[in-house]
Amino acid sequence: MSITLIENHASYDFKHERVNQMADRLLNINWYQHVGTIHDDVQNKAEKFLQSLNIANYEIKWISKDEIGNIYDTIRLTNSSLWEALKVLPDRLKEKIDQSGQEEILNEIVYHLPEAVFHEVYKGAFKTFSDESFIRFLVGHAMYISLLACAWELVANINEWGENPFAYLVDILEMGHIPLGSNNQTFYIM
Repeated sequence: MSITLIENHASYDFKHERVNQMADRLLNINWYQHVGTIHDDVQNKAEKFLQSLNIANYEIKWISKDEIGNIYDTIRLTNSSLWEALKVLPDRLKEKIDQSGQEEILNEIVYHLPEAVFHEVYKGAFKTFSDESFIRFLVGHAMYISLLACAWELVANINEWGENPFAYLVDILEMGHIPLGSNNQTFYIM
């Protein structure tokens, strides 16, 4: 299985079945197509994401496109238990990937995946929203989720790393919604 990079239409194979499957999912998302609607399954996936990181006492709140201007400026991971769980993950993942001898695959993911995801994310964000700073936020947000989701797949077969919490966020994105982030103990979805 290989992914097709958007800009030059070249195929790229990460030489790792689970990473290729996750990358394929990311490249086939119709980004933000259902923003403005509410689906119970999305809230369920957000709850599972938080639970998989052992985070409790979070309110999950839907926001509309009209509310985004008020909420966007308040989204700050730094004052939340979600950030406490997330901030250590990249280093822990990198350490475990290095120990498992898969650092070359990680380097390929970091080098090729953002370019592949960028164009479709930008197109979907631009079609759905008008605020340029929010569109830039969404592009960075999608790349962050994409990289962590794929990196996790490199260690998913190791006991303590089995469940990929970022797969729940990819589920939400595939459903056409946005797992925006948090402010204190509120997790916002659109």
